Amino acid sequence: MGRDKSINADIVIGFNIIEFRIRDPLNASLIQGKCIVEVRAIECKTGRVLASETLTIVDPPSIPLPNNPRLEPQFRAQFISVVAGQIAALFHHHDPNRLRRIDADNLENLRVL
Repeated sequence: MGRDKSINADIVIGFNIIEFRIRDPLNASLIQGKCIVEVRAIECKTGRVLASETLTIVDPPSIPLPNNPRLEPQFRAQFISVVAGQIAALFHHHDPNRLRRIDADNLENLRVL
């Protein structure tokens, strides 16, 4: 990266998605988001990794929910938002209680299209 003169930055943030799924692997009739993502901050001049964190995000965290194929696209979009929020929280001060999670209580917000 340090040799690439087209990158005009001091630090680059890289993401490596190791696993991403929304269906329970043991039971296709259940949904539960799981994402394992590695996040790295890399110094452009040297290519040195300044920081590295691997996150495992599971939502809802305790139990899978019944799968409804009509709701699956909305569940996926909400889970992607959860993952993005968890990654963003690595880079700024935040209240850990405010990170949004999908759970049985807010599943009612999903609308059948």
